[in-house]
Amino acid sequence: TDYGTPVWKEFSWNEAAPCIVEISKDAEKYSETRKTGGPPEFLVVSPIVAFWKWVTTPNLAKNPYNCTWDKAVKDERKWEQCLTYWMLSLTNEHGVTNYAAYRHLMWGEKIDPSVQLTPDSLLPLLMEEPTVDSQVIGRFIMAELKLTVDYTYNFEDGMALFEIWEKWAKEDVWKLPSCQEWKGKLPFFQITTNPGFDYFFVQDRLVEEAFNGIRLSLILAFVILTLATHNIVLGILSTAVIGIVVATVMGFSVMIGWKLGMLESIIYVMVPGMAVDYVAHLAEGYNKAVATDRRGRVKEMLGHVGISVVSGAFSTLGASAFLFFPSIDFFRKFGLGIFATIGLSLLFSLFYFSAIMAILGPQRHTGDLLWLVKMLYNKARGRPMEDNNNSRRTCPTPVEPVMNSVLVDDAPPAQTGTDEPQAQNDDGQAV
Repeated sequence: TDYGTPVWKEFSWNEAAPCIVEISKDAEKYSETRKTGGPPEFLVVSPIVAFWKWVTTPNLAKNPYNCTWDKAVKDERKWEQCLTYWMLSLTNEHGVTNYAAYRHLMWGEKIDPSVQLTPDSLLPLLMEEPTVDSQVIGRFIMAELKLTVDYTYNFEDGMALFEIWEKWAKEDVWKLPSCQEWKGKLPFFQITTNPGFDYFFVQDRLVEEAFNGIRLSLILAFVILTLATHNIVLGILSTAVIGIVVATVMGFSVMIGWKLGMLESIIYVMVPGMAVDYVAHLAEGYNKAVATDRRGRVKEMLGHVGISVVSGAFSTLGASAFLFFPSIDFFRKFGLGIFATIGLSLLFSLFYFSAIMAILGPQRHTGDLLWLVKMLYNKARGRPMEDNNNSRRTCPTPVEPVMNSVLVDDAPPAQTGTDEPQAQNDDGQAV
């Protein structure tokens, strides 16, 4: 991959060395704000600091070049000779050369004075060991500091900690006595190892994307449920139950110790899509019920749709249970997420949603979008609105049958207590 040609800002290692040492010493001080533990455990790992300690310690800096800190800082050639001698000829407490211990923290270019300066003649210091007589141009140098917190630190506090170190690197270091003259001349910035501060920002983005996905899913669920049932009240109550399921699944994941990552973010976004199925069936069953009261419609809803909802949920629960056993964390978490989502969706839809419908379920024209459209249409046309909403949901009231019969009896007519003559038909019978 071609990353382009770097443009180096020229600086002299030996002249900048006092500033680099002071920056490192300031960085390793104990600070609760910057989360540094201080010596002796949390020391800055820096080749310049290690070289400074060697050259300023009596009886240690014995060498053929008579190296001292003042001479090395003032004379660039002396600096190169002393630093190269220290790197290649001396070992640290672990028995390895200083070059092997610190080669990953510094990089330069060795130039042969007899060869014209071309890109092919630039050899990285890390690729080829320098000799005492070589001419090395310093390009960059790094220092490592281990903080008292790691990537498991709360990501919001971690991002705040990054801003503290960013301010320190951009502003505070130039207030140090040896660095004031180097402000704007010595490029200085912070980088982090993996995982480091970058993981805090990844977590922040995952949280943002997860909640954005959940919000979008709930909005789409509300729109689809409202259009499917033609009732905005059912859409609102159904979406509220789905939101409760999402919140419960997220709480369950925290309870079992999950940390937000890529897989967890995907699972959270999937929860509304998997939870909407059961509530949608029950909402449609409530909407199609023929009973006129809430409780009667809930009974019809559970009687006609509840069996199908339970059957579908148990089949999905049984299938996801087999994902508990793989050793791969992805499948195990995915199966547990599906199982928790379906199980909680079943419980909330059968019990909580049913209870809500029995108390707040829409009746007659409440929330009916079709009736609202028809009412507006008739009102615009100046027609009266007929309230025939109950005609499709109520059974006609039974009427007692009326039977007309003629009683024929040969018995003499009953006495009426009067002497008035009674009417007779053509056959001479009393009527």
